Amino acid sequence: MASDRWRRQWDVPSDSNPAKSYVVSEDWEGNYACSCPAWTRHTPRRDCKHIRRVKEGQYLERGAPPLAPPTPTAPPRPAVPFPAKTPVPPDPFQELVDQYRL
Repeated sequence: MASDRWRRQWDVPSDSNPAKSYVVSEDWEGNYACSCPAWTRHTPRRDCKHIRRVKEGQYLERGAPPLAPPTPTAPPRPAVPFPAKTPVPPDPFQELVDQYRL
């Protein structure tokens, strides 16, 4: 949880200066704010590119665990039919064994 005022917050890097990042925040009513000049200095306020990127899911929320890379899934293996049982020829000596069995 970000704070009493903000429900969630994200750090979004600046396009012009990679060493700088802006904070995008969402309040408890679902309204967004950004610390960038495009959002703080203009009225009426519209979603800046940082807010749009957060809404598109491009950035992880502060404190969220990093996403694990997707695990590759193997394609399903085709079903391999079992070979048909070949009939076993009768044992020619079995008849003799059965005949002389005590």
